[in-house]
Amino acid sequence: MKSREFERLIDDEEIEGWKIKEDGDERVLMFKPNYGTLGGHTLVALLTVWWTFGIGNGLYAAYKYVKSPQKVVREEQIEVEKEQPTIVNNNSLQ
Repeated sequence: MKSREFERLIDDEEIEGWKIKEDGDERVLMFKPNYGTLGGHTLVALLTVWWTFGIGNGLYAAYKYVKSPQKVVREEQIEVEKEQPTIVNNNSLQ
C-alpha cells in the first residue's frame, strides 16, 4: 500500500505532465508523452507528404511517442527528500 506522501509525489508528477505507465506499491514507471515538434512535423511533411499522403507525419508522431522520456519514481525518494537540509542563501538576508 502506498503512503500518502508517495501518492502526493506521484500526483505532483502527473500535474507536470507525466503519465503512469506501470503502477506498483513501491515504484511507479512514468512517461511524458511527446508527439514531436511543429518544426519536425513541418519538415517531415515538406519532405514526404507528396509520396506518403501524410502517413510520414503519423509515423514521425508514433516514433516520438515511443521514444518519450521515462522515469521511475520510488518511495525511497521521499525519505531522501526529508533528510536533505534546506539551503538558504545568506547573501539575500543582508
